Amino acid sequence: MKELSRYHAFSGEYAFLSNMQDLRPHGLVRLHGIEFWTSEHAYQSQKTQDKSEKIRISKLPSPGKAKRAGKEIKVVTNWGKVEAMREVLLQKFQIPHFRDLLMATGELELVEYNHWYDTYWGVNLEGVGENHLGKLLMEVRNSLRMQLW
Repeated sequence: MKELSRYHAFSGEYAFLSNMQDLRPHGLVRLHGIEFWTSEHAYQSQKTQDKSEKIRISKLPSPGKAKRAGKEIKVVTNWGKVEAMREVLLQKFQIPHFRDLLMATGELELVEYNHWYDTYWGVNLEGVGENHLGKLLMEVRNSLRMQLW
């Protein structure tokens, strides 16, 4: 792996950090008895308690369609998006292939640099943002490191 700069889009060689990454053939995220082929699908399904809606989202043909579906469903009242993303990422990085890739980032600060101006999950072109996705990825990496030692 070439060195990842602090600000980096989670694409190319580092696409494995993205929620849009296809997890197949390495594994699937399993939540509430349902399998998801991207962490975006799994995350969007967390917004509802309706199992049939979760299953529908799991079968959508792209992570973009899953993201759009998540904007159209009735969201659970006690929805905690950071907690939901943490749960999804913990499942994703139990898959050995993805776990190994995440662990290979070492102590690097992970920042989801994006051009779509998502300042909640990442950091925009001006370097402004809360970077919750990057922080969660580093938290999961630290948790895995503790499990492996």
